[in-house]
Amino acid sequence: MEFIIYLFKVSACMAMFYGLYHLLFIKLSFFTMNRWYLISSLVFSFIIPLLYVTVKREVTFPEINLERNVSSIQISNESTSSIDPELSLQTGNFNYFSFETIIFSVYLIVLSFLLLRFSAGLYKILTKYKVNFMDDNYKVVLVSSLCSFKNSSFFRYIFIESSLSDIEQEQVILHEKLHVSSCHFIDKLISNLVACILWFNPFSYFYLNAINTNHEFEVDAKSILKFDKKTYANLI
Repeated sequence: MEFIIYLFKVSACMAMFYGLYHLLFIKLSFFTMNRWYLISSLVFSFIIPLLYVTVKREVTFPEINLERNVSSIQISNESTSSIDPELSLQTGNFNYFSFETIIFSVYLIVLSFLLLRFSAGLYKILTKYKVNFMDDNYKVVLVSSLCSFKNSSFFRYIFIESSLSDIEQEQVILHEKLHVSSCHFIDKLISNLVACILWFNPFSYFYLNAINTNHEFEVDAKSILKFDKKTYANLI
């Protein structure tokens, strides 16, 4: 149960950091700074609940008259002696253990499913699709317009919609190269793993969306300097 409590503390930290991002940083055009804030705040959200602060206080207790309270203690012991402490303890532990087991089991089942689906998606990306050609050591894969991750990139793989013209494909490749050179795939790995671990926390999905959106803003700010503005705007 301590682990579940820890995850709720992490969730509370994420909510606080995301609220701060939404209030202070989301409207700023310092996209690289926003990126590092989002990733570092995710990491700190997991670290902060592990920190403990020890506060020492001196407490003075009043003197107790033992002779005066001996009779009341004996009476209390006699009244409770009829109850089997071992039986009551076992019953309490059984109820607590059952509740904890159910909660933790549900969490592990959902977590296992999400991690399996995430791993299967990565395996599919890296093994299923055939590389059509190389572009400066980048592996370009042509996919259909129905593909869910067309015009995107992961590691050194760039997935391009095959129906695009040669000029459009060239611009998409240059756009995705900026994603790869900025190592945005690392951010995506981290944020998706956090979303799997904290699947019950809506702020993990807010973070995921904020990180992806900031990636696009960061790359668009660089791409607009290299491409024709009108053509690039129509493409994206």
